[in-house]
Amino acid sequence: MVKFGVFLTAFIFLFSVNSIAQYVFEEVSLESLGRNYEKGTNVTEYQSESNKSGNTSIRNYNTKSLEWKTQGYYQRNRDIGQVFVPQRDMHIKSIVMRTGPTEKAVLFNTPGAEVFMQFFEVIGDPVINDNGTPQGTESTHGFNTNHRTDDFIESVTYDSFDTIYKGKFPENIPATMDKNGIPQSDEGRLHYIRWIFKNPISVEAGKRYAFMIGFSGAAPGHRFTVGNNNKAAAGAPPSLNDEHTPYKGGWSIRREGNGLVPPTMIPGDDPPADQATRQQLKNESLFKKGDDRFDLSPTSEGYPDVDTYRALEFYIEEDVN
Repeated sequence: MVKFGVFLTAFIFLFSVNSIAQYVFEEVSLESLGRNYEKGTNVTEYQSESNKSGNTSIRNYNTKSLEWKTQGYYQRNRDIGQVFVPQRDMHIKSIVMRTGPTEKAVLFNTPGAEVFMQFFEVIGDPVINDNGTPQGTESTHGFNTNHRTDDFIESVTYDSFDTIYKGKFPENIPATMDKNGIPQSDEGRLHYIRWIFKNPISVEAGKRYAFMIGFSGAAPGHRFTVGNNNKAAAGAPPSLNDEHTPYKGGWSIRREGNGLVPPTMIPGDDPPADQATRQQLKNESLFKKGDDRFDLSPTSEGYPDVDTYRALEFYIEEDVN
């Protein structure tokens, strides 16, 4: 009986360790490249266009710093990423991305903050769901009423890699806005950043993969924007492979709050007076704790924006050795 008890205890311990150790963490170095980047021959997949306006952002605020939106919810914490399709088997050495064009490009608490990159294999054939608003009708949510602004991708799953890559946002990129909302240095706008992996990442030709970035921890001012090309305003029918597709066969992805889609919305100039309801809305806007956050599946659907016809500006640099 004693031996069985010892065995049972050991089994429970090992099961718990395996459950906790779902992911391993490896260092990624982030290098500031300034406002100029020249695409080299080692760049195998890329999307080089960015809109000249917009604040598509990665953010992770704590409970006290959540911002109320009059549409009826607290602005949700968000990770952002990109689906890509390698044209050949390769080893990814680094990925270059760019910050956005506005004064909100890099907020005050971002330089030096811990950020991460997570990779996925995308399984299945994507189907665009027009959300009940086909061409010629108005969308039900979004920054405008164009029929494509509420379309989302379905029929795929995102299978996470075991390794999560963590690093520090470059401290030498100054914040573009301080804690009082006052614009600061312009240097952080349209700034290229290279994510360099200690060990190259292997991918196979013809398969779909995705990478996603975000802040590891929550704090005021944990926010920066990413350069991207968004064609959701085009009047064309749904497609991932037409002239209005920024990156053929791929799309941008996001992870918002606790993943509830659609979120609970109670419109008003102020949050609900009822404390339980207010806390529910806050919980929906915060990420799940610990590794559960990495388990949360990406989507192209968000509120009030979608990523179906968006592609980040990105450059995948191959390890030619």
